[in-house]
Amino acid sequence: MAAAAAGYDILVRFVYAALRTLAMLGLVVALGGYLAGRSAGAVQIRSALGRMFTGLRRGRVGRALRSGPVGPWVYAYRGLLRGTAVGLAVLVFVLLDRPSGVDVLFVALGLVLALAVIEFVGQEPEPPSRNVATAAGAPG
Repeated sequence: MAAAAAGYDILVRFVYAALRTLAMLGLVVALGGYLAGRSAGAVQIRSALGRMFTGLRRGRVGRALRSGPVGPWVYAYRGLLRGTAVGLAVLVFVLLDRPSGVDVLFVALGLVLALAVIEFVGQEPEPPSRNVATAAGAPG
């Protein structure tokens, strides 16, 4: 009977810790959404960063990633890479002993950073050139 009571106590502590962690995660997400909605500067910063990354993707860095082997490979397997990143973040979150709000924030920021790298590096491969030579040797 004592083993059943001990098992019940462990289960109750686990559920309590999980609910506390989910509540903390909800508070962090709600606070982030509230602060993002109140700040017009956040929209300006986000649009400036978006323009910067779009320029990088279309410029020299983007051409190098499209023509090399890494960009097309990441583009082909980006769904699997995203799932792996989310799975690792969930695993880190589950394995944390008594995670605090700061821990949750760091795991979330790490996940966002990993997803941003996957999206930035994953470049659609360059289309094959259409310079087909005819029998006379002139491009057709």
